[in-house]
Amino acid sequence: SIEVRYNSEVFTNGYQSYYLTPFGVSEFKVDVILRTNGEYANEYDIHKAIREALINHYVAEVHKDYVKEEDIYNIITSLNLAGTNILAVNLRDMNNVQKEFITVPTYKVPKLVSVTFQEV
Repeated sequence: SIEVRYNSEVFTNGYQSYYLTPFGVSEFKVDVILRTNGEYANEYDIHKAIREALINHYVAEVHKDYVKEEDIYNIITSLNLAGTNILAVNLRDMNNVQKEFITVPTYKVPKLVSVTFQEV
């Protein structure tokens, strides 16, 4: 826990201590299976854009009950990447077990730790 002091003259010792406990994290991984057309965009740039969008979305300190494949798919398709077809999105827990969704306990926040790509 972290000690935070509230300084004020109204307290006999001049401050009041509060102890805060940071949220824990539920880590997960994402596999993206896609097809890209090199005429429209560079494969590296597409992977970079997808990775940045997902990581930026899942670094927020906001609790969500579930992370679903549909959520990941919607984030990627909202990028409107030319020449890219998203064929599948797979979620994996930290034991590398593929899941349809990741359950996040109320005292944790979801944290994306890796994004891998498979081109077909």
